[in-house]
Parts: sequence; structure tokens; C-alpha cells
Amino acid sequence: MKFLALPIVKDRIAFYCHSTLPTSSKISKAIEWSSRKWNELGESQPNSWKKRIHNKGDEILKQLDHNEVFLKEIPTKEHLESPIEKAVLVHHANLSTEVIEQELTRLVKERIPYHKKYMRYSAYWVPVACTFAVVPLIPNIPLAYNLFRLYSHYKAYKGAQHLNELLQDKRLELSIIQDIPIGTLDSITTLEFPDSLVKQCKSSSNVRHQDFGEDIPGALSKKVIQEVSVRFPELPNLDAEFLRAREQILYSIFIEKFRK
Repeated sequence: MKFLALPIVKDRIAFYCHSTLPTSSKISKAIEWSSRKWNELGESQPNSWKKRIHNKGDEILKQLDHNEVFLKEIPTKEHLESPIEKAVLVHHANLSTEVIEQELTRLVKERIPYHKKYMRYSAYWVPVACTFAVVPLIPNIPLAYNLFRLYSHYKAYKGAQHLNELLQDKRLELSIIQDIPIGTLDSITTLEFPDSLVKQCKSSSNVRHQDFGEDIPGALSKKVIQEVSVRFPELPNLDAEFLRAREQILYSIFIEKFRK
């Protein structure tokens, strides 16, 4: 299992996790199988109905909180065939060990009760969603969505618990990424957004995560994310996950700054 940490701005960090540890969970194996099938769906012909379904599903998945996605990828402790003795977290030289540990500690303290709460809410709505199955031929989308959110919150909850144990037991080993210049990063308070985004926000509420996909001076560039992805070719979707986190973090900073 490997973790990565990159600073999006001076005082906001994004995390990534990938595990290939063997698991005894039948649910996890079923999810891995469904993920492969979903990726195969994305390779369909551009104008086919399969491709359109995949694109629409991807739009929904991209809205998932980047911290939830990170925690979901940490394997559930009870499902591992053997306990983890050491896990490696690779980080950029701009980040200190102290800052990373503080941010991870803050994250698990916030996310354990958060995902536990919404896991229960999703479970409460499952019986209600079952009533939408009026016509057998029409997919019960509310039920499918609630089951997905239930599993997602459960995985993030268990991942946060496991990460908390790794931190407390000092089983997280930090290693620095070498030779990738990151440039100067601004803090939340000094980050300057393009005038076009500021005007769009003031004239309309139609500002989305996707509007922050381009490079912004003072924030981590897409080029650096791509370079890190090339450095670790064994880690799937590394660039996509960090780009997701980058968009969401910049969006949240922007909203805090201009919608007060």
C-alpha cells in the first residue's frame, strides 16, 4: 500500500492511496470486478449508448469529495489477510513531516464521525428507495444511488479508522519525492483568481468545480501532477485523482473568498 501527498496551495494538501494488498472481503472483490467492467464500458464507441451512460456516470462520480475517495481506497483492516506492518507515504519536499501528520490527524478526526453519520442516513433511506421499484423494467435509480452512497460512506469510515491506527502506531513511513520542482505556492489568503471567474461569480451563481481545471498562478500546476503521475506509473488514476482534488480545493477556496 502506498500513499502520496501533494500541496495544492501552500496550506491545503491532497492525498492519494492505492493498495494491492490481498483481501478476504467478497464485497471488495465484487467492487473490483464491477470497476473493471465500468472501465470497459468507457472504452465503448464514442456515440454508443454504453459510452453515453459511462460519461453520465463519470460526471456524477467526479462530484465525490476528494477526501472521501482517498479514504475509500485505504483497505478495511478487518478484510486484510494479514495486518500492515509499514505503509509508505511519498510527499513533495515542500511538505514537512509535521504538517502532513497534523493534516492526516485532522482529517481522520473530522471524517470518522462524518462518514458514520451519513452511512446511517443512507441506510435509513434504502427501504424508502425500494418503494420506487414500481415498474420492473425501469431501473430503480434511487435505490442504486443510496446503496452506492451507503457503501462509499462505509468504506471511507473504515478507511479513516485504519489510517488513524497507522498514525497512532507510527506505522506510516514518510519518503520525499525528489527532482520535481513545484514552484512557489500561495496561501489561501493570497491566492489570486482570474478576473473572469470573479466576474462570473458576482454576476451569476453558476460557478462549478470544472471551472478551476486550468492553471492558476500560486496553485499547483497540472504539469507537476502529470510529472508525478509519470514518476509512479504503477499507481492507477493518480493524475485524475489529484486533478479532482485540485479542482475541488480551488473551488472551495474561491467560494469562501467571494461568496461571504
